[in-house]
Amino acid sequence: MSDHIRYSICSTHYNNVEYIEDSAGYIASVIKDRPQWELVISDAGSTDGSLEFLQELSKDRDDVRIIMAEGSSIGKGRQVALEHSRGDIVISLGDLDAVYYHDNRLFEFISFYEGLVEEE
Repeated sequence: MSDHIRYSICSTHYNNVEYIEDSAGYIASVIKDRPQWELVISDAGSTDGSLEFLQELSKDRDDVRIIMAEGSSIGKGRQVALEHSRGDIVISLGDLDAVYYHDNRLFEFISFYEGLVEEE
């Protein structure tokens, strides 16, 4: 993994086992071969099996990190994820309680953004 993280995708999580594979699992699979990316998830103390999924997902990976923030609100969880991010650019997804689009929209948006920055 590259020492320099350009993009941090930050999110919160609490007891969303029905969505966790299609949200965090999908995002982790997409950034796996992108060394400038990381996924930072703050978990509020999940007890439904989703935390175990996240721990397995992050096992042996530097680009997926789970930060425990037991009992935290969504706002506090977002703050915790942000504080632990290492990227120059932070992308906040909010909560991992939905199925994320399985396409390249995020990377297309970032490409567009980077183009605007280069022009200035």
